[in-house]
Amino acid sequence: MESPLQLLCVVEWAFARGEAVRIVPRSSGLQLPATAERLREIGLPDGVVIESPRALPAFSSDHWIIGDAFSGMARSALALRMPQHLTLVDDGSMTLRLPAVLDGSAHLSRSTDAAPARAIAELAASRLRHLDQSGALELFSYYALDLPARTPNRFRWLRSRGLLPTAPERVFLGSAAVADGLMAEDAYLGLVAAAAPASYFPHRRETLSALQRIAALPGIEIEDRGLPIELVLAGARAASVRSMPSSAVETLRIILLGSGSTIDVITEMVPA
Repeated sequence: MESPLQLLCVVEWAFARGEAVRIVPRSSGLQLPATAERLREIGLPDGVVIESPRALPAFSSDHWIIGDAFSGMARSALALRMPQHLTLVDDGSMTLRLPAVLDGSAHLSRSTDAAPARAIAELAASRLRHLDQSGALELFSYYALDLPARTPNRFRWLRSRGLLPTAPERVFLGSAAVADGLMAEDAYLGLVAAAAPASYFPHRRETLSALQRIAALPGIEIEDRGLPIELVLAGARAASVRSMPSSAVETLRIILLGSGSTIDVITEMVPA
């Protein structure tokens, strides 16, 4: 697993299936150690073990579980060896590209890939299609994709833990819209200011200077707990969450279902 969300989703898969799973986090993930420790504190399902992080996990099993088919590690592993069964869990909106890869209308490569990486991606994509066509591919996803291979992830394990709220009642989820050049900074600051009082959870691509301007807004407190927002807000009651469109909106709609919480998605964008 290469991200905190992948780590959570594979635990959810193991709980839903009642399977014993050996999870190997990638050592380069910044939030992975803290996320693994939090999942252990919550109480992992029987048979689930999160091992120490490694730079290069060994794909020795006949059943692989991968969080991002577009990652360089996953593509290289698939190019070297095809498992008997493959499960893909979510890692954000990249999952939405998977149907096009499976029907052959899109590539598994990235626009920045050099020729050798594109060749590896093409071989990996062909093996994904073979696994899908033979019924050996499963997609465990919270997205409502129309794929025969999809099994819905409803975060039943996390929702069953009865956790206490771990975040303030008013939350603003940070966005990379400014860093990506999609929105003017002053307009974004106006949106954040209008949400006060609120705790602001930064996006990983926001710059230090941008966060300093946000921290200066009256009634806005920046929080960074080193955990994915899904774990921070699990168990919250009557929380008010504001966010730009993001994959976190999709997960929180499921995790906070029935909690009396509201999620307000900001759709108006002021171009940079």
